[in-house]
Amino acid sequence: MRRLAALALAAAAALTAPSHSLAEAPPLTALPGLYPEGPVVIDGDLFVAEMTGDRVSRIIADPEAKGGLRREIFFKRKGCGPTALAEISERRIAVLCHLEGGVAIVDHSGALLEVIGESDDGVRLDSPNDIASDGAGGAFF
Repeated sequence: MRRLAALALAAAAALTAPSHSLAEAPPLTALPGLYPEGPVVIDGDLFVAEMTGDRVSRIIADPEAKGGLRREIFFKRKGCGPTALAEISERRIAVLCHLEGGVAIVDHSGALLEVIGESDDGVRLDSPNDIASDGAGGAFF
């Protein structure tokens, strides 16, 4: 638990640290305007939705990286505007696409499996914003 708390604190500090030049920036500093939110830990890695960057980043503990952490792009979809994600099964992760008005279902590599834009009874999803796994293969959002 301490490892996860330390990882979350270090990543939060790195993602929000102000920087006046990219050369001076910590390696995980989000570019201006990427609006990181919806942090969640999956398989020991911290994932952060970056709405205005249309991407989800994975923060990985890496002793070789400056500051001991590195960021990689996990999922990217133009117009999605992701705000949160949750693991809904061992093989699937739901990413809320706030700006697109849908839920992107991806695998653990970040590959898109499907996009759900409406409920089973035909109601369009309107700006989904936060999500929590129900522990049984689904989620509340």
